[in-house]
Amino acid sequence: MATAAAGSPSFTGAITFGLVGRPVARYSVIGSEHGPGLHACHREDAGRIRQSKDCGAENRELRQGETARGRERGGLTVVLTVEDTEQSASEKRPPRRAS
Repeated sequence: MATAAAGSPSFTGAITFGLVGRPVARYSVIGSEHGPGLHACHREDAGRIRQSKDCGAENRELRQGETARGRERGGLTVVLTVEDTEQSASEKRPPRRAS
């Protein structure tokens, strides 16, 4: 889709209800720059809010390599490995047919 200039519609057409037709126009909500870069900030002192990954059991912030995927089963959390997730993905794929 081509980017429309500010103020001009990116699509024009008509909607018809029985014998009554109404012209419609679609305007882009975001500009070509995708709008201003907004960040979450603290209302009181304008400090930037950063998302952190905290361990509920150890009550500390985790580093990048310390996280994994897990699934809760019967009140216990089972931690999945990369091999588990790859195996699960391959089981979901339909088998390839020979051509």
